Amino acid sequence: DQECVDVDGNPRVWFASGCPNDPIAGRRRANQLRSLAETGGLSGILIDGARFASPASQEGVESMFTCFCPACCAKMREWGVNPEQMRIEVSRFRSGERVMPPEEWLAFRAQSVREALDAFRKIVKGVRSDLMFGAFVFPHSLGALVGQTDEALESLDIIAPMLYRRYRQPHGPATLNHEYAVLVSAIGKARTARLTGIEPPENVLEAGFPPEIIESETRKARIPDKTLAPILQYDDPELSKSVQAAIRGGADAVGFFG
Repeated sequence: DQECVDVDGNPRVWFASGCPNDPIAGRRRANQLRSLAETGGLSGILIDGARFASPASQEGVESMFTCFCPACCAKMREWGVNPEQMRIEVSRFRSGERVMPPEEWLAFRAQSVREALDAFRKIVKGVRSDLMFGAFVFPHSLGALVGQTDEALESLDIIAPMLYRRYRQPHGPATLNHEYAVLVSAIGKARTARLTGIEPPENVLEAGFPPEIIESETRKARIPDKTLAPILQYDDPELSKSVQAAIRGGADAVGFFG
C-alpha cells in the first residue's frame, strides 16, 4: 500500500486497511469484495477499516494527524483545498495553537470515506442487489475524527458501531477507553470534551465508561432507514447492563466481539 503521511511528511502506519484514497489498496479491496459478494449463502457483507487514523492508532497519536500522502494531496487539490495550508492548520491543532481541528480537514476525511463506501456498495450491489451492505464503524462521538460522519455512512444498510466501553487489552484502536485516553493525553480533557461532546471519566483508560455510554452512543448513531447493530465487548463484566443500554438506545440488534 501507499504509505500514509503525517503533517511533518513522515510515513505512518495506521492499521492493515491503509489510506482510503490509496488507489492500489482500493482496487485490492474492490476485488476482495467482489469475490465475497459472489459467495453463495450470504445475506450481507460487513466491512471494517473504512476510515482515517484514530488517536489510538498502531503508531500512536501522531498517526491521527494524517493523511498527506500524494493521493490525498491530489484529492485535496481536486476538491479545491490547498494541502500545504491544510498541513499548517492541522499542525496548529496538534500543537494547541488552535483549539478545534480545521473543518476543512474533517470534511475532507468524511468525503473521502463517503466516496470509498459508495464505490464498495456499487460493487456489492452490482453482484447481488439483495445483499445487505454494512460496516463496523467508530463510536458516534469519535466518528468525525476518522471521517465516519452520518453523511459519510449514507450508503450503508447496516451500521455497526464498535462500543467497547472498558477494553482490558494493552492496545485498543476503536475502543472507547483507549481512544479517549490517548485523545485526553494529546489535546487535554477540556478540548476532548468540546470536540466529542463527552467528558471522559478520570483515569479513563483503566476506569473505562459506565454502561450508560452504550445507550447514548447507540442513540446518536441512529440514521433513518438503516439497521443499527452495535458491537459490544463479550468480556464486559456488566454485559447485561450494556446490552440493555444498547436496546434503550434504539438498537435493532447487537453483536459481540471477544
